[in-house]
Amino acid sequence: MRLDDDDKKLISILQEDIPLERRPFSKVAERVDLSEEEVVERIRKMSEDGVMKRLAPLLYHRKAGFEANGMVVWQVPEDREDEAGLRLSGFDEVSHCYLRETGPDWKYNLYSMVHAESEDELEESVEKMAEEIEPEDHDILRSTEELKKTSLKYFNSY
Repeated sequence: MRLDDDDKKLISILQEDIPLERRPFSKVAERVDLSEEEVVERIRKMSEDGVMKRLAPLLYHRKAGFEANGMVVWQVPEDREDEAGLRLSGFDEVSHCYLRETGPDWKYNLYSMVHAESEDELEESVEKMAEEIEPEDHDILRSTEELKKTSLKYFNSY
C-alpha cells in the first residue's frame, strides 16, 4: 500500500490523544478534511495491509483511579498455559496478559497486569484469579510509580 498525504496526516493525528466522545473519528475526520466513513475505511485498509499494526488506547491507571497495580507472575504447567491465559485475560481487572519463557532462576511463565482501587482489592482479585487457574505458584510485583508512556512518532510534519 502506498500512503498518500491524507494517510500520512491521518497517521500523524492518530498518534495524538483522540477525543473521548461517542464518535471520536468524526473529530479526526474534520482535522484531515475527510468524511468520518473515509477515515474509518482508511484505518481499516492500513490495518489489513499491515501498515498500521494496531490502534489502541493508553490507560494512565493512576489518573483513572487505580491506585493499586501489580504485575502478577504465575507459574503454570506448560499444558495449561493457553487455558490459564485466556481465563486471566477475561478478568476486567487485567489489562495485559502474556506468556514468557522461564529461566534457570525464574520459574514464572505467565504474566498479567492487574489494576485495582486499593491494595485489599488487588489482593482479593489476585486470589480469585488463583482459584480460577490453580497455578503452581504466583507473586505480585507491585507498581510504585507510573512511568511516562511514549511511542515512536511518524509523519510529525503533518
